Amino acid sequence: MIQVVAYKIISTCTACGLCLPECPIDAIVAGDSIYVIDRDNCCDFEDCLAVCPVNAIVPSDNADAHAPALSPATSGRMIE
Repeated sequence: MIQVVAYKIISTCTACGLCLPECPIDAIVAGDSIYVIDRDNCCDFEDCLAVCPVNAIVPSDNADAHAPALSPATSGRMIE
């Protein structure tokens, strides 16, 4: 079985929008103040990683090590 590593967008996101067209399945959506990735739809294409100018897209299992992460389930609010 192949394990898919979903990504998260952390609070350093500047909401520039460069990542949006890079996701072929539209898993990236606008949150309250930054973009968020729908973890259930993220399929690990990684195209969004290359275009993020502030490296705000990180593996979801590694997001806590970088900065507070945001989740679509919290409407863009920080997860504590």
